[in-house]
Amino acid sequence: METKLPNGFEELKQCYITLHIDPSASPAAIKRQYRHLVKQWHPDRYPSGSREQAEASAHMQQINDAYQRIRHAPLRYYVARESKLGTKRVKTHVGPIKPLYTDADISKFAAANARGEKLLRFFSGVVFGALISVTWATAVGEWTPTYLLLSLAFAVILGYLSARYGDEFWRDMARMIMQGPG
Repeated sequence: METKLPNGFEELKQCYITLHIDPSASPAAIKRQYRHLVKQWHPDRYPSGSREQAEASAHMQQINDAYQRIRHAPLRYYVARESKLGTKRVKTHVGPIKPLYTDADISKFAAANARGEKLLRFFSGVVFGALISVTWATAVGEWTPTYLLLSLAFAVILGYLSARYGDEFWRDMARMIMQGPG
Protein backbone atom coordinates (compact mmCIF):
# COMPACT_ATOMS: atom_id res chain seq x y z
CA MET A 1 0.00 0.00 0.00
CA GLU A 2 1.43 3.36 -0.99
CA THR A 3 1.10 6.62 0.90
CA LYS A 4 -1.64 8.79 -0.59
CA LEU A 5 -0.21 12.22 -1.26
CA PRO A 6 -2.28 15.43 -1.41
CA ASN A 7 -2.95 17.15 -4.74
CA GLY A 8 0.21 18.51 -6.41
CA PHE A 9 2.47 16.01 -4.71
CA GLU A 10 2.13 13.38 -7.42
CA GLU A 11 4.45 15.39 -9.70
CA LEU A 12 7.02 15.64 -6.92
CA LYS A 13 6.68 11.91 -6.30
CA GLN A 14 7.43 11.32 -9.99
CA CYS A 15 10.60 13.43 -9.62
CA TYR A 16 11.76 11.17 -6.79
CA ILE A 17 11.08 8.14 -8.97
CA THR A 18 13.08 9.72 -11.83
CA LEU A 19 16.06 10.15 -9.52
CA HIS A 20 15.59 6.64 -8.04
CA ILE A 21 15.48 7.97 -4.48
CA ASP A 22 13.21 7.62 -1.45
CA PRO A 23 10.96 10.63 -0.66
CA SER A 24 12.33 10.67 2.89
CA ALA A 25 15.87 11.32 1.58
CA SER A 26 17.83 14.33 2.80
CA PRO A 27 18.99 17.11 0.45
CA ALA A 28 22.54 15.69 0.66
CA ALA A 29 21.35 12.21 -0.36
CA ILE A 30 19.36 13.70 -3.25
CA LYS A 31 22.43 15.61 -4.41
CA ARG A 32 24.60 12.46 -4.21
CA GLN A 33 22.11 10.47 -6.25
CA TYR A 34 21.78 13.31 -8.76
CA ARG A 35 25.56 13.41 -9.26
CA HIS A 36 25.64 9.64 -9.63
CA LEU A 37 22.98 9.78 -12.35
CA VAL A 38 24.72 12.70 -14.09
CA LYS A 39 27.91 10.65 -14.30
CA GLN A 40 25.92 7.73 -15.67
CA TRP A 41 23.82 9.61 -18.24
CA HIS A 42 25.97 12.57 -19.29
CA PRO A 43 25.72 12.94 -23.11
CA ASP A 44 29.48 13.53 -23.45
CA ARG A 45 30.05 9.89 -22.54
CA TYR A 46 28.48 8.77 -25.81
CA PRO A 47 29.62 9.21 -29.44
CA SER A 48 28.57 12.53 -30.94
CA GLY A 49 25.38 12.35 -32.98
CA SER A 50 24.60 8.75 -31.97
CA ARG A 51 21.25 7.37 -30.82
CA GLU A 52 22.78 6.73 -27.39
CA GLN A 53 23.77 10.39 -27.05
CA ALA A 54 20.25 11.52 -27.93
CA GLU A 55 18.82 9.08 -25.38
CA ALA A 56 21.30 10.29 -22.76
CA SER A 57 20.37 13.91 -23.50
CA ALA A 58 16.71 13.11 -22.95
CA HIS A 59 17.52 11.33 -19.68
CA MET A 60 19.69 14.23 -18.54
CA GLN A 61 16.86 16.69 -19.25
CA GLN A 62 14.50 14.61 -17.09
CA ILE A 63 17.14 14.20 -14.36
CA ASN A 64 17.93 17.95 -14.31
CA ASP A 65 14.24 18.91 -14.22
CA ALA A 66 13.55 16.43 -11.41
CA TYR A 67 16.56 17.60 -9.40
CA GLN A 68 15.58 21.26 -9.72
CA ARG A 69 12.14 20.47 -8.29
CA ILE A 70 13.22 18.27 -5.34
CA ARG A 71 16.76 19.35 -4.48
CA HIS A 72 15.58 20.78 -1.14
CA ALA A 73 13.75 17.53 -0.25
CA PRO A 74 10.17 18.87 -0.23
CA LEU A 75 8.57 15.53 0.70
CA ARG A 76 11.04 14.55 3.41
CA TYR A 77 9.09 15.83 6.38
CA TYR A 78 5.70 14.95 4.94
CA VAL A 79 6.74 11.32 4.47
CA ALA A 80 8.35 11.20 7.93
CA ARG A 81 5.16 12.60 9.49
CA GLU A 82 2.98 10.13 7.59
CA SER A 83 5.16 7.18 8.62
CA LYS A 84 4.81 8.19 12.28
CA LEU A 85 1.04 8.22 11.85
CA GLY A 86 1.11 4.56 10.86
CA THR A 87 0.92 4.65 7.07
CA LYS A 88 3.57 2.97 5.00
CA ARG A 89 6.26 5.06 3.33
CA VAL A 90 6.52 5.10 -0.42
CA LYS A 91 9.45 3.03 -1.63
CA THR A 92 10.57 4.41 -4.97
CA HIS A 93 14.28 3.73 -5.39
CA VAL A 94 15.42 0.75 -7.42
CA GLY A 95 17.91 -1.13 -5.28
CA PRO A 96 20.41 0.16 -2.77
CA ILE A 97 22.22 3.44 -3.31
CA LYS A 98 25.92 3.08 -2.73
CA PRO A 99 27.47 5.82 -0.59
CA LEU A 100 30.25 7.89 -2.11
CA TYR A 101 32.58 7.05 0.76
CA THR A 102 32.71 4.06 3.05
CA ASP A 103 33.46 4.23 6.76
CA ALA A 104 36.94 2.90 6.01
CA ASP A 105 37.56 5.78 3.56
CA ILE A 106 36.47 8.32 6.15
CA SER A 107 38.71 6.72 8.80
CA LYS A 108 41.69 6.81 6.43
CA PHE A 109 41.01 10.47 5.63
CA ALA A 110 40.73 11.39 9.30
CA ALA A 111 43.95 9.54 10.16
CA ALA A 112 45.81 11.13 7.24
CA ASN A 113 44.65 14.62 8.22
CA ALA A 114 45.05 14.35 11.99
CA ARG A 115 48.49 15.97 11.83
CA GLY A 116 47.13 18.84 9.72
CA GLU A 117 44.30 19.41 12.18
CA LYS A 118 46.72 19.49 15.12
CA LEU A 119 48.96 21.97 13.26
CA LEU A 120 45.99 24.19 12.49
CA ARG A 121 44.90 24.08 16.12
CA PHE A 122 48.47 24.85 17.26
CA PHE A 123 48.83 27.88 14.99
CA SER A 124 45.35 29.11 15.96
CA GLY A 125 46.40 28.95 19.61
CA VAL A 126 49.68 30.76 18.87
CA VAL A 127 47.87 33.55 17.03
CA PHE A 128 45.32 33.82 19.83
CA GLY A 129 48.12 33.96 22.42
CA ALA A 130 49.97 36.60 20.42
CA LEU A 131 46.83 38.73 20.17
CA ILE A 132 46.27 38.50 23.91
CA SER A 133 49.93 39.40 24.55
CA VAL A 134 49.84 42.41 22.22
CA THR A 135 46.57 43.60 23.75
CA TRP A 136 48.01 43.26 27.22
CA ALA A 137 51.28 45.00 26.29
CA THR A 138 49.38 47.87 24.69
CA ALA A 139 47.15 48.25 27.74
CA VAL A 140 50.09 48.11 30.17
CA GLY A 141 52.46 50.05 27.91
CA GLU A 142 55.35 47.65 28.46
CA TRP A 143 57.45 46.50 25.48
CA THR A 144 60.66 45.29 27.15
CA PRO A 145 62.63 42.31 25.75
CA THR A 146 61.70 40.26 28.83
CA TYR A 147 58.03 40.92 28.23
CA LEU A 148 58.38 40.01 24.54
CA LEU A 149 60.04 36.70 25.51
CA LEU A 150 57.25 35.97 28.01
CA SER A 151 54.66 36.85 25.33
CA LEU A 152 56.26 34.41 22.91
CA ALA A 153 56.27 31.69 25.57
CA PHE A 154 52.62 32.44 26.38
CA ALA A 155 51.66 32.18 22.70
CA VAL A 156 53.48 28.83 22.28
CA ILE A 157 51.87 27.46 25.46
CA LEU A 158 48.41 28.45 24.20
CA GLY A 159 49.27 26.83 20.86
CA TYR A 160 50.25 23.60 22.59
CA LEU A 161 47.13 23.59 24.76
CA SER A 162 44.96 24.24 21.73
CA ALA A 163 46.56 21.38 19.79
CA ARG A 164 46.41 19.02 22.78
CA TYR A 165 42.89 19.70 24.07
CA GLY A 166 41.17 21.02 20.93
CA ASP A 167 37.56 22.08 21.30
CA GLU A 168 37.60 21.66 25.07
CA PHE A 169 40.42 24.24 25.28
CA TRP A 170 38.51 26.75 23.14
CA ARG A 171 35.31 26.28 25.16
CA ASP A 172 37.26 26.97 28.37
CA MET A 173 38.90 30.03 26.81
CA ALA A 174 35.53 31.39 25.68
CA ARG A 175 34.08 30.76 29.14
CA MET A 176 37.00 32.63 30.77
CA ILE A 177 36.68 35.56 28.37
CA MET A 178 32.92 35.81 28.91
CA GLN A 179 33.36 35.82 32.69
CA GLY A 180 35.88 38.63 32.49
CA PRO A 181 38.60 39.48 35.03
CA GLY A 182 38.25 38.58 38.66
